[in-house]
Amino acid sequence: MADTASNSTDSRYASMEDEVTKLKAEMSGLTESLSKIAKGATGIASEKMHDQFDRVTKDAKAALGATQKKVSEHPMASIALAVGFGVLLGQLLRR
Repeated sequence: MADTASNSTDSRYASMEDEVTKLKAEMSGLTESLSKIAKGATGIASEKMHDQFDRVTKDAKAALGATQKKVSEHPMASIALAVGFGVLLGQLLRR
């Protein structure tokens, strides 16, 4: 009778070991899948950020070019505007 109980316990233990081994393998597979998904998402986000940076850089260069053109077309007005803005900013910061 004791042998039967011992065999039954050993059989359950072996079955549990098999289940744990299977769970470890499944967890490893899930970890690999999640890693691949995360790498893919990172790549997509990086590509979008690079595209956005390129757009912003292009727009900034265009704005700088337009500003330089206006300043060169109207130098005295640009100087007067800069002085006026400086005085106004100075008054606001003084308070």
